[in-house]
Amino acid sequence: MIYNSNDPGAILAMERARLDTRDFGADIYDEDLCECPVCGALYPSYFYMNSDEECIGCEMCVYTVTERF
Repeated sequence: MIYNSNDPGAILAMERARLDTRDFGADIYDEDLCECPVCGALYPSYFYMNSDEECIGCEMCVYTVTERF
């Protein structure tokens, strides 16, 4: 839509576009962010949970070893 420079609707339209009228300033990139709480990797394929339903890592930070130390 085209507005004149002295039209108050122009300012309102710019602010609506800038703030994204759905949530007024919410960061649209954080809506579907899937991040590992242990290492911070973005969008891992799967997470590992312990028996208390707490995340202990993802496929990128948890690995298998044959000896304990």
